[in-house]
Amino acid sequence: MTYLTQKNYDRRMRDAYILGGIFFIIISISIALFHFLSKKSIKHQSQVIHSLIPEEYEKFAGVFKPLKNTYKDFFPFVFDNSYLYVFKMGRTIQIDLNKVTTVKVVKGIRHSWPSYNVSISGDQLYVFIMVAPPSVLEYFTAELDKRSIAYEL
Repeated sequence: MTYLTQKNYDRRMRDAYILGGIFFIIISISIALFHFLSKKSIKHQSQVIHSLIPEEYEKFAGVFKPLKNTYKDFFPFVFDNSYLYVFKMGRTIQIDLNKVTTVKVVKGIRHSWPSYNVSISGDQLYVFIMVAPPSVLEYFTAELDKRSIAYEL
């Protein structure tokens, strides 16, 4: 007694082709969305970074370029005069540092190495940033100190 007749085989193959097509479409849309967001994010980052004065850029690049992870090319934030630019999911959030009331840093673990969750709040503002390497946190807190902004560790 055979359970896999030609009719059942054809039905299973048709279902497999349909399922494969659905997976292909979902993966293609995901790749296109990732490409779009990456391109948009890189465009916003390059506009902000090119607007920095050379001294600020050298200090900024000195912190991020030696890193061997995604921070090397995709920066989570940039300080400029009295603004903090945060890059999240293809958009740029411009934070006026004069309107910031509290900055809280909480230590956590990400992929078995220390990361820091930074929450910034102020007048009608709440932004969350993940700062992973300790050297980047040192840069972040030094910039806050330079601008006389209190923070909690």
